[in-house]
Amino acid sequence: VMIIVPSLIIMWFLLGMHYSHKDLDRLMRRLKERLEKKGDDMNLRGLVLEICHSSLTRNYESDEVRDLYMGPVAVIAAFMQDASLFTETVKQTARGFEKNYYYALGEVICLEDHAVLEHEQVFLIVITEALTKCGRLHQIHENLNGFRDGFFRGNPGRSNQIQVSDLRQWLDNLTISCLNELKYAYVEDASTLVRILLECEKGSIRDNVLYQRVRVFVLHFSDWGQFTNALMVESLLHLQHQDCSNKYLESLLQRIMEPTVSNFDLPWYATYIKTRSSRAVDTSQRHIRGQGEKESQCIPAGPIKAFYERVSAREQGTPSRLLGKIQTQASGLSAEQSEFLISFLEEMITVVDVSSIEVRECIQSLVITYITQTIGKEPRKPSDWARPEEERSCYREKCDDCSKMIAFLRHHELQHQKLSFEEFRHVGLYYDMFKYFEVKESCRETFAVTKTLRWWGEQHRDWESRAANTLEALRKLPQAKFKYCLTDQYDEIMDLRVIEVMDGSPESTSQRQYYSKTRSSVPQKRPRDDL
Repeated sequence: VMIIVPSLIIMWFLLGMHYSHKDLDRLMRRLKERLEKKGDDMNLRGLVLEICHSSLTRNYESDEVRDLYMGPVAVIAAFMQDASLFTETVKQTARGFEKNYYYALGEVICLEDHAVLEHEQVFLIVITEALTKCGRLHQIHENLNGFRDGFFRGNPGRSNQIQVSDLRQWLDNLTISCLNELKYAYVEDASTLVRILLECEKGSIRDNVLYQRVRVFVLHFSDWGQFTNALMVESLLHLQHQDCSNKYLESLLQRIMEPTVSNFDLPWYATYIKTRSSRAVDTSQRHIRGQGEKESQCIPAGPIKAFYERVSAREQGTPSRLLGKIQTQASGLSAEQSEFLISFLEEMITVVDVSSIEVRECIQSLVITYITQTIGKEPRKPSDWARPEEERSCYREKCDDCSKMIAFLRHHELQHQKLSFEEFRHVGLYYDMFKYFEVKESCRETFAVTKTLRWWGEQHRDWESRAANTLEALRKLPQAKFKYCLTDQYDEIMDLRVIEVMDGSPESTSQRQYYSKTRSSVPQKRPRDDL
């Protein structure tokens, strides 16, 4: 018995009424396997087309959600060599597919011979749009690498050297076209540019052209400090390997040295290094030809030592400008960046010329910043019964119980306070059940609360612990150079006298002479000025 039902009902049976993009992907994979076995089954192809068209015409809550569904449709359309369906899918895509679908496209796209680039021009134009539609260099490069890996790794038989040459030429041309036309640069593009240059191994005419386009792209955005700083970091981290040398990368690094010094931003540099070190291994680095699975590791201070050495080899005033920026920007570092700062100090002190006054002033600034940020001022022992630092309050806008407790803590002479049971129960929730007070039950349902030095004692023990750890880290620095840089301030700094008056007094202002700086926000992308 044969039961004929509408294909839409079958689709609902296979996917459900409210299917996700993962459901669609799983179904498309199964249908692709069936088509590989029964490619001439018109009923099966008709079902696939019905599901694809239903996905194309479905209402989505946003462009991002639509893009998630377009990937499986694009792959099955390319597999069936349905140019119109593939074109419509790419047209409806806003920012491109998920990364894994570019690998899948590489598996199903058939480049059989040298003439294919002319034979399937229309299809390849649409594929080009799919690969580059996101408009961001780092994502486009990942898409191209995924497509290439899908083409070769998914099809081991495709080892014809003509195919290899044609595919690389096509991918390189796409990269060059993007470098010419992209209107925006992103910080993430820095590592991508380095990988592109590392792929230029043989010094061929094609490699030279690719380098020239990278160079022009970088020059367009060389006035953007974050971009040049990131490019400097990525370049030096790759060149620091003994087995890694690249004339293109060396040349590019020399060209960005001056704008990098001019726009150097120490707090942003520290944040970038930390973010780079904490994120997972960038899997796209595995696509670098000749680099294998190697990952560019960096110490907490990053490649600042190599950067300063290269700066010192340039004209005479460049190192002084870099040191001046580091000195004035040191106050922008937060307490969370203490690991970076001590590592930065260790790297700098081993490479700088300590006989220079500018160098010594810079090192002194960094040391004082490190101490004040990691230790902070010593908690002063209370001289009377006021305890304003211990104030707490509840969520109520106006609370009589909390107001009574705050008034008690602010009183300079009042040592004891009686609280009713209700007041004691409510206020205790916000004062850790009075762990820093002495509590006595004076009479039934009335409690006497007495101020103590417990809160100050706990704060001071924490301060002493931070101070000990900070001084231990400073003593691990090369002491001969360290003492020479600090000169007559060494004892004052190591005895922590430098932060004894960091309380807003006039003396505190003089101690903070290194910490005046105005910073401006910088966008995370920069437009190409001439487009």
